[in-house]
Amino acid sequence: MGAAAAIAFEGVRFAYGARQVFADLNLQVRPGEMLGLLGRNGAGKTTWLKLACGLLHPARGAVKLAGRPLQEVPRRERSRAVALVPQELHMPFPFSVDEMVMLGRTPYLGSWGTEGPADRRAVRRALALTATADFAGRPFHDLSAGERQRVLLAMALAQEPQVLLLDEPTAHLDAAHQVWAFDLVGRLNREAGLTVVAAVHDLQLAAWFCSRLAVLAGGAVAADGPPAAVVRAPRVADALGISLEVRPGTARPGHHVITLPEGGPPDGPP
Repeated sequence: MGAAAAIAFEGVRFAYGARQVFADLNLQVRPGEMLGLLGRNGAGKTTWLKLACGLLHPARGAVKLAGRPLQEVPRRERSRAVALVPQELHMPFPFSVDEMVMLGRTPYLGSWGTEGPADRRAVRRALALTATADFAGRPFHDLSAGERQRVLLAMALAQEPQVLLLDEPTAHLDAAHQVWAFDLVGRLNREAGLTVVAAVHDLQLAAWFCSRLAVLAGGAVAADGPPAAVVRAPRVADALGISLEVRPGTARPGHHVITLPEGGPPDGPP
């Protein structure tokens, strides 16, 4: 991706009919960064992610991928570079788990949709990373909500993207797997240089795992920077609609008492 921002919003305006979401939004995500996108319901987090991968288009301004306007990037190239993990995905067909994960290879398949050795290797790796290999042959619809969420993450990782967009990736996971999911994505960010943007409600998890936080409020960025600075910013409590207390020291769970760990984030399950 070179020196250009992995994803850049430049003067972006977007509205759903008469309801304006962004009026003049500017936000850049650097290559190899792990950004936590925060905000109240309706602040525009999911909209931002959909604009970033081309599912939505700005009315004004530009969304750029590695310095290029997103609408000028061919669809196949864009799909290889950017993967989105939605909160939920309703499938009309009874796919098995491994078939679902193979859908992540769609941008790489030929005109006849024939998979090759590289595609099968990518699927096996994604299943192993997300601890979903044990139910690879099970119907996707038969899984619990948390298991389906892990399969959606596997499908995105099978794309082998440069940018991974996560929309509330822990919404259906138990507490242990919430930490596990962020730890997995954090390791891929650190070790493989994967650029990550995660829309999250859990400020504690975001502060533990993300190198940078951006808070959306009123159609703009209310705060942006390292977690320690953002969670202490005067506008953040109002933007999130909660009262915050920040404590340094050993990490402990909590949504309102935010702890900034000295020894790094807590360990999740293997």
